[in-house]
Amino acid sequence: MVAITGSVIGAGATIGAAFVPVFWGDNDDGQSGSSASTPSAAPTAAPEQPSAAPSASQPPQAQKKRYTVAYRDQRVSVSLPNGYGVSTLDLDVPAVKNYGDEDVYSAEREESQKGGKSSMPDLLYPEPGAGRLGVEEGRQAAQLDASLPTSPEHCASKAVTGGFDSLSMEPWPLRVGSGFCLITDQGNVARVVIDRFVGGTRSRERATGVAPERIEFTATLWQAS
Repeated sequence: MVAITGSVIGAGATIGAAFVPVFWGDNDDGQSGSSASTPSAAPTAAPEQPSAAPSASQPPQAQKKRYTVAYRDQRVSVSLPNGYGVSTLDLDVPAVKNYGDEDVYSAEREESQKGGKSSMPDLLYPEPGAGRLGVEEGRQAAQLDASLPTSPEHCASKAVTGGFDSLSMEPWPLRVGSGFCLITDQGNVARVVIDRFVGGTRSRERATGVAPERIEFTATLWQAS
């Protein structure tokens, strides 16, 4: 998740059959010459073993999700706000919304969480920290170099294991053609490729430069069902 104002991500059951020890009776006393012998007790039949129950060691496979294209190669962007604002991008819509004050955004997010809604944006680009690009709390995302996966299944797999949170754009760690695979709060899969940086300075001599004023993307969204 991005810190906003310093604060803004079958069991297998072993079924064992019960075995009951069976002792066979033997009344032979070793005196074969005895005129009267006691009949041997009839052998007790061994209890039938219950038929083996189906193994529960392997849980049923989860049903695979189906994906349909909601939009493809949509041009979207986030812009570095002035002061303590934050630029947001909701990929489900898609829609960009800029907040002049991060406190306003934080209050809106808190209200959404109280109401049990899932309508918050996915990518954030706030000013604090000199342009820290990242994802909203609870998102699963992966930051990837070119070229990004082109199928929703592959992109979703990358997002689940990616562990991306945020990064500072001051040192310009990203390049055109790189981007993100992300699962939105609606459960949809987004592929976001960087097309262009506007403004800022990619320093060639120092470890850091000036964060870009705007980052432009081409986004594709697959709706999950």
